[in-house]
Amino acid sequence: GGHTLGEGAGGTQPGPAPKVSRTAAAVQSPPPSLGQDTEDGLAEWGFSSDETASLVASGAVVQAAPFEG
Repeated sequence: GGHTLGEGAGGTQPGPAPKVSRTAAAVQSPPPSLGQDTEDGLAEWGFSSDETASLVASGAVVQAAPFEG
């Protein structure tokens, strides 16, 4: 027993646990891409736009290009 795997966006992913109802759980969306939430996260932690830009420019953090889908 143990781990339940299912096919989700992007491949096989761990299934939701614990299973506590008769309604099947489903993966609603793929995980965020590397750097997708960097600017938002740093802003929430009090970093200014200039500080964030400096961290991105130095390579200390990664900021993904905006999704165009």
